[in-house]
Formats: sequence, C-alpha cells, structure tokens
Amino acid sequence: MTEQHRLLNAVCVLKQQSERLQLQLSQIKREATCRICNQLNCQHNSWSLTISSSNRGIHVETSVKTLSDLEKFLKEGLASFDTQNTIRSCSDTGGRQMLSVTYPIMKIELLITDIFINRQQARTDLPVGLTFNGTLDQQARLFKHLMLQNFFSCLGTLNPVLPIPVYYPKLSNDLDSLLTCALAGFTGYTTCNHINLTGFSFTQRQLTEYCQSIAKKKLKEVLFEQEPTPEVCCALLFMSLSSILSLNGREAQTYSSLCWQIISRMKPIPPDNYDAVIQEQVRIRAFYLSRYYEFSFLKNSKITGDFTNTAIPIYHLPETLGCEMTDQTTYQSICCFRFIVRIFSSPSYINEKGGMIFGYFGGVVNHISSASIYALEQVLVQLLDTLPPELRIGNGPFEYTREEEITCTIPFALRANAIYYVYWLNFQSKIMQSPQQNSGDAHVFRIGEDRALMIASVCLDTATKIYARLADVALCLVEAYWLAACLDIAKLISTTMNQPVQQRAKMNIAILSGLLKRKFGFGVDQQRRLLPKDDNDSMYSNHSQCSSVTSSHDSQCTEDTHHEIFSAPYFEQLKETMGKYMVDNKIL
Repeated sequence: MTEQHRLLNAVCVLKQQSERLQLQLSQIKREATCRICNQLNCQHNSWSLTISSSNRGIHVETSVKTLSDLEKFLKEGLASFDTQNTIRSCSDTGGRQMLSVTYPIMKIELLITDIFINRQQARTDLPVGLTFNGTLDQQARLFKHLMLQNFFSCLGTLNPVLPIPVYYPKLSNDLDSLLTCALAGFTGYTTCNHINLTGFSFTQRQLTEYCQSIAKKKLKEVLFEQEPTPEVCCALLFMSLSSILSLNGREAQTYSSLCWQIISRMKPIPPDNYDAVIQEQVRIRAFYLSRYYEFSFLKNSKITGDFTNTAIPIYHLPETLGCEMTDQTTYQSICCFRFIVRIFSSPSYINEKGGMIFGYFGGVVNHISSASIYALEQVLVQLLDTLPPELRIGNGPFEYTREEEITCTIPFALRANAIYYVYWLNFQSKIMQSPQQNSGDAHVFRIGEDRALMIASVCLDTATKIYARLADVALCLVEAYWLAACLDIAKLISTTMNQPVQQRAKMNIAILSGLLKRKFGFGVDQQRRLLPKDDNDSMYSNHSQCSSVTSSHDSQCTEDTHHEIFSAPYFEQLKETMGKYMVDNKIL
C-alpha cells in the first residue's frame, strides 16, 4: 500500500470517528435542552420535587419559588406520566435483558422471497433478425434517450448514485455505452413511466430486452479488457435490478455479488482532478447500494446465516459535489440519500463483532440483548436530527403523528422518511409480543415485547400516512414491497387486545390495502377473482413532480400516457401474490 493510500485510509477513519462523535453530541444536546425555555442552561434544570408520606397525609416539598413556575413545573412533570401518545425512549434495565426474537421473518417476506429467488422466468431470446435490424437499433437509441430522461427526472432522485448534472448529459451523448444500455434496460422495466412511447414499431418489452442484451455483451468486453471502475459497478447494479424485474433471480444475484466483490475491494480514488472526485463519489454511493442488495440476497437465499461480509464499513458518507449544489432539487435529493445510507448503515455504529445486528435483520438470530436494542435505538433517534428540518417528517418513533402534520410534497423526502419509520417498524416488530396476548399495559418503560408493540404501532401509523401522501404526489415511487410488508405487520398488530392500538392498525390496513389496489390496479368481485379497475385508477395514473432535468425533449416528459403499458414479470407476479394474500386474509 502506498503512503498516499495510508493517509487516505487514516483520513477515512477520522471521518468515521467524527461522524460518531457528532451523533453522540446531538443526543447530549437533545437530552439537555429544557422544554420550558428551550435553553441548555437555565434555572428550570435545578427544580426538584420531593413527595413523602406521614400520619397527616402526603407532604410535598419543592424548590420552585412562584406559582407561575409551579404551574410550568407540574405541566412538564405530568407530561412524563402521559403515555397516551408518547413512549419513553429510554430503558430502566441497563441492557441486562435477553429478548426472544418472536418474529424473525414475517409471512409476506416468505411469499416475496419465493418470487425474488425461486421463481425463474423462462428465458426467451429476441426474435431472429432483431439484433441486426436497423430500424430496431435506430428506435432503441431514441428509447435509451427517453429512458435516461425518465430515470434522471424521477427514479434517479431517489438513489442518486450517478450525479445528475454530470451523467445525464454524459450518457445522453454516449448512448452505446455499457452504463447507458444497462440503465435503459432497468428503467424500461420499472413502473415509472412519464415518457410518451407512442409511435414505436416495437414494444416496450422488446426495446427493454434489446438494451439488456447489448449491456450483457458490453459487460463481457469490459470485464476482460480493462480494470473495473465505479461506472462498471453501477452498470452491474442496474443489470441486477433489471434481472430481478424480469424474474431471473439467479442472474440478478450473480450480477449483485460480482458488483459487491469489486466495489468492496476498490481503493479510494485520489482527488487528482475533478473527474477523479466525481468517480470517488460514485464509488462511495455505489458501495452502499451494493451492500444493501448483497445483504438482501444473502437474507433471501437462506444459504448462509453469516452476514459478516456485508457488515464491513466504509469510512466515507456520500457528499454533495459542487455541481450538485446549484440545483435545490438535486441538493435535497443527496441529503435524503445520505440519510437513507445512514439508516441502513446504523448497525455499523454499534461495536458488535460478527455483524450480529445484520443477522438480526436477516432473520437468523433467536435472541438479542436489550443493550443491543437500546444502542441501535439511540443511533436511530440521533439520525433523525441529521436530516434538514425542511425535509423531516413526523414526530419520531415514540409519538403518533397527525395526518395534517404531513405537508411535504417532495417525493424523495417522503420516501426517505417512510424508509426511516419502516426501518423502525421492522426493527421493533421482530421482538414485539404476540399481539393476541393481553397487552392492555403496553405503555411500559422497559425495553421488551410490550414496548416494541407500541413503537411498532407508532411507526406503522406514521409510515402509512407518509405513503398515502407519497401516492398522491408520485405513485410510481411507492414501493409495493414495503407497502406489502407494512400491511402484513398491520394485520398482525390488529389482533392485539389493546383497543387503541387495534383500531389504529385497522385504519392502517384500510389505507395500505387501498394504496396497493391503486398501485396494482385491481379489485376483487364476489367470486373472489381479481379484476382490473378502470383506467383512471391504473398504477401509472400519477403525476410526478420531482423532475429537475430539462432538455429539448421536455415536451415529451409530461404526465403519464394512456397507451398500453408494459408491466415487468416481477411486478405481475407480485400483483398476483398480493392479490391472493389479501383475499386469503380477508383484506379485500
């Protein structure tokens, strides 16, 4: 290793330590702030109250001097005993409990895993002659241009692994590159369709699969002829995702694993010039996406219960490039992406050996200490403060959020906040008690099954409201998988004996099932058969407002068109699976 690389690694370690210290300091500030005057240092912090009993009754002694201060003191003190809408965020057990993981894997996860890994779409080659058809090649170039526009104006703002100001013009001028073909092959399979594709003599599926076939050929050339780059890793990510959507799970896992092997071993790129700075950012962003997908494949494959490989850290977080700071939409999308990266990297902030927390989320851990739960809770609570206030939604995981409090209309901000609450929901639902047990005293302060049920209820309710808002803003960005996961947990929570929690869960079920109907565009008749709804409620009848990409073709990037829409095999299979699940569970 060169001296330069040693210095870069040392800087990386210092940045990671600084990140942890910043989170710890933010929590100290949170706990020290006086809720009466909102100051760090004030006389209110010295107030005390002593209650004792005697033969003459209860004796109350306080250091408060005036009646007005007494009113404030009692108001703040009594708030600590009001557990109707809030849950205490700390534990009185000191981490000495060992908790049973009651729900390591939810029912819906098993059903979706069957689609994700086990079912394989029959491979069909393009019709003979299409590969060398001049008309197809010409139309594919226009198709790729439209898919680039579609991606960078919508999907690309969710996970901006490719800096939009750099790669939108770059790929538009290099339509034959591996990265362009891989991106078009992925975007053509998604439910994001804001581009008018009328006038093509080939179907969307043919054009999408043509782009995929070209990407596969170019990948072989690139891997044999040159050293892998961050751009190659991004291409592998897009090819893995497109293979998932085409129901080729084994192929998807091959691409994902190859990407992870490359990106996890790739050294930091020295900032010799601005292009190197850009490539280093692409490397960092691709690392986190690749780690998430590798973890997902390991979790779903059931081949191994060892998640140590995906627990390896990288000591850099995504940063905003200079070219990304001039556009507010782009800048805010990076802030939200960085927030999501922090969420999924939160187990790395806990000094646990062997990736035990990753194993907990992977469904292979039967018991977990309350100390581990408490440590992860503290990290997640602190993380919420790292999101800019204008992008932050909800009251956190310990207090219900009212519907009128969710006013944000920024799609990627809504999604980032939804991910935060779903992460909490997934985290707590694994250790919550069986809801069928009597949980009338669920408002307890100890870390355990009862408290987990309450936090799960809060986070489910907030996530549901955020998804409802996101569906009104950009239905194409609502991920059906997470809706299904929330619905499954809501169904479980609705069986609790705690009446307020039960009623909220039932309301959440009604909202989530309605969102899935909109997403999939189906209903169930009296014979319990799936029937498509009218065109006005199709899964594409939404109006995305997240575009920050402009070009001479902007007139084509309008609201969704009503021509025949191609739906990926994965989406169709998920629609069928969820339809059956909702019917079997009497949700529809």
